[in-house]
Amino acid sequence: MKKKYFLIINIILCLLLFACNTNSLNTISENEVGDDHNSSAVSSTVSIEFDSLGELQNALNLENENQLFSYFLEQGVGSKQIETIRNMVKTIRLRNNIVPYLDGKVIELRNEEGFGNITMFSSEKYGLPCIFYHPTVSNSENLYIKVTCIPDEFLHERETPIASDLIKIMAPDYPNTDNTGNYCSAVYNTNIKLLDCEVTALVYEYKTDKRNSTLFVYDNLLIEVRNDPEIWGMNWFSTLSFSGF
Repeated sequence: MKKKYFLIINIILCLLLFACNTNSLNTISENEVGDDHNSSAVSSTVSIEFDSLGELQNALNLENENQLFSYFLEQGVGSKQIETIRNMVKTIRLRNNIVPYLDGKVIELRNEEGFGNITMFSSEKYGLPCIFYHPTVSNSENLYIKVTCIPDEFLHERETPIASDLIKIMAPDYPNTDNTGNYCSAVYNTNIKLLDCEVTALVYEYKTDKRNSTLFVYDNLLIEVRNDPEIWGMNWFSTLSFSGF
């Protein structure tokens, strides 16, 4: 009888362990998507990687977009979120301004073995899809540029929104200038000159990471740059702009 009980307990433990491992395949933690301070982030997301801008552009083309949506659907992304991704793709084709440029040239991607160059997430912070670009960095540090298309309903809240005001609308419980949260040592607004304009950026400085998160609104985009100020400082920002493929 005791052996029977032990066998049943072992089976239950194995099933629980399998369930935990299965969930871990589909769940990306806050830190893995660069969201070190988001209390309102979704619990899971699905990603797809691209080696080049050409691959990304091809996936977003009208002729191929259904393959992209089918992939996310097959990975368990819900129909409501698929519609959000669809709206993002439509906006990208209409505005054609999501590619980072430095000094008027398309960014050079890192092309390091074992690491992705461009990653699209089905849903990250604010519940919106986004695209991560991983450019070449002189010391191979993990710095990136993240682009999120701002839905029209948020843009209409304010004619020319700044990042801190936009975050208050999109995610009221998110750390901001009046709430540093648990992971930040400081959160503040600062003016940053880009190649073609000047923006008011929301800067997050962290307690345990020398990298900052610098967020600003560029046209209809919310840009987040995860930057080490010693590597990507004000001089680097002064060369940054966004345009088409």
